Amino acid sequence: MGTGLGLSQAYGLAQQSHGDLAINSVLGQGTEVTLYFPALPGDAPGMTATAPVFPETALVVDDQDDVREMAATLFNAIGYEVISAANGAAALDELKRNPNIEVLFSDVVMPAMSGFTLAREARLLRPALKIILASGYAAEALDDGGSVADEFAFIAKPYTLAQILKHLRAAR
Repeated sequence: MGTGLGLSQAYGLAQQSHGDLAINSVLGQGTEVTLYFPALPGDAPGMTATAPVFPETALVVDDQDDVREMAATLFNAIGYEVISAANGAAALDELKRNPNIEVLFSDVVMPAMSGFTLAREARLLRPALKIILASGYAAEALDDGGSVADEFAFIAKPYTLAQILKHLRAAR
């Protein structure tokens, strides 16, 4: 039913966090994936917490719960307050309701309203909003007649925290 990107995203998250993952699969019983992460600052003796990188609010939109939660976790890790939405209509409602949202981070391929449509509607509501779109498909393959690369920042899935940070600094 899914896109098959879950394991690669889990691996990418573990690697970019200097962690690892273990997979245990038993035929007929299922598969267990365990993620290992280094201790966060403040979790281990002698470590101190650092200030958030971005003390702002991000709206994370993806129709797949696990992908949306992973993206929200990445944004939380760099200090964002995160609001999540499972589709474009809910995201537009959040943008209308919450003036504190500074960043829209959205999947492109979603039912009913694509990330492109959402981004364009969001840009009409908030011209200064930082917008980053993400997809497991190449931007050129998703291009719906406009020039995506010129219109919005784009990240290919699976993405890393470093890629998100790079695009946040350059988001248009």
